[in-house]
Amino acid sequence: MKTTFFLSLWLCLWLSMTGHARTAATTGDDDKPQMRLLFLGNSFSLDASHMLPQQLEDAGVNTRQYTIDCVMYAGATLEYWCQHIREDRPIKYRFHMGGKLATGDSCRTVRELLGEPWDVVIIQQASRMSDKEETYEPHMDSLCRVIRTLCPQARIAWLLTWSVAPYFTHGPVDRAGWEKIADIARTHCPADGIDLVIPAGTALQTARQTSLNDGRYLTRDGIHLVLGVGRYIAAMCVFETVCRPIFDTSCLDLPPSQRMIAVDSKYPNDRLPITESNYPLCKACVAQALADPYRLPMPNDTDSTGPHIFIDSKPARLPYISLDGRRSNRPPKGGFIYMGKKYVSR
Repeated sequence: MKTTFFLSLWLCLWLSMTGHARTAATTGDDDKPQMRLLFLGNSFSLDASHMLPQQLEDAGVNTRQYTIDCVMYAGATLEYWCQHIREDRPIKYRFHMGGKLATGDSCRTVRELLGEPWDVVIIQQASRMSDKEETYEPHMDSLCRVIRTLCPQARIAWLLTWSVAPYFTHGPVDRAGWEKIADIARTHCPADGIDLVIPAGTALQTARQTSLNDGRYLTRDGIHLVLGVGRYIAAMCVFETVCRPIFDTSCLDLPPSQRMIAVDSKYPNDRLPITESNYPLCKACVAQALADPYRLPMPNDTDSTGPHIFIDSKPARLPYISLDGRRSNRPPKGGFIYMGKKYVSR
């Protein structure tokens, strides 16, 4: 009897102590803003989210306050994700980009994952389809409807993506390609009830008109963003559009930390480093895009209300070597060799 009594007493004491600790921890976490962010896209989603956790750390946001996940498939279109959810297929690639908030680690399908308490879900169109308006509907509207049904508390954000380098023969090419991407977003985002537009493509196209363009058009292969400056600009656009309203802090107010500068430093051939001299221009391009996601500054732009950006009529270009060994100041047709890597026009 005494043994039973003391065991019961010890159990009650243990439960009260652990219950108090759990309540205190929960209360402490709830005092700070939290963010659960889900990307649903393709390799461009990885480019846009890669530097985001380091930016949050630099802004003083604790890893227990957020989680960033990226569910992607190479070249996935809006139509692909609609079919994926409709057929309840298993997730093939899910990357945890950063943060320690638990969110559906055991979920096998996107339908299950959207049942988690996400705050923002970011969607996009595949690059090769992004300038073709006929590929957007009805899939964009259908995907938004599914997200609102399964995850009603989430805001839906649209990643306005970037165009490919001018030596490509199809797809959204350079400025003309960006204009088509932006025009489609301007029309379809309000029509489909998109809550937020992340103007990454606009900021990058603006940067391509400046000295930040070393001939690679801020890409490492003509399509995907160059490590360093390219991903830095894209992540700042995500931060300012999605994270800033939640955490009430801006990454534009902070210089890049040494950890930020060191990200991806082990891949020098695919990298355009962030430096003390170029990061103010990166931020000016982002601020310009945030002010107007559907407009590029012009060389004679005298608008004094926005950030001052030096637009180069002829952006710097490094020499190219054609596949037959000839040098050129412009990307040769058919492909070229740049920094030891072969690029073939598609």
